[in-house]
Amino acid sequence: MEVRGDIRNSVEYLVKLLDTDAFKQNTIDTAWLDGIIKEKSVAVEVPSHLVVVSAAVFKSFEHIRTATEEIKESFRKGQVSTGGIDGINSFDLEIAYLDTKYGFSVQRISPEVYRLTLGGNVIDVEVTQTA
Repeated sequence: MEVRGDIRNSVEYLVKLLDTDAFKQNTIDTAWLDGIIKEKSVAVEVPSHLVVVSAAVFKSFEHIRTATEEIKESFRKGQVSTGGIDGINSFDLEIAYLDTKYGFSVQRISPEVYRLTLGGNVIDVEVTQTA
């Protein structure tokens, strides 16, 4: 999955690793990074709104993919019910993050564009699946 926009990447984390005293003093060994990861002593803060929206986009994509496959499977079995199609193009989902639940309404505007609504806030996201 590639996310485009104002996002953070691993470069910030690598810069923080390079700025540690152990790295500067060259006192590291092969277990150094494993220890840092385990202890979570080096971290990059990600804004909560970015985490929540990213999770909503991912869950929306997965919901649409799964629901579409279920409908295709029913067609392969000779069942021609189209009742599940509405649930592909318009659905609600909930994201829980840091003890807060966010209820999104999702509309699929086109095969690649999802409109996420939370309260009075609306964001359109374009999702492109690559191999």
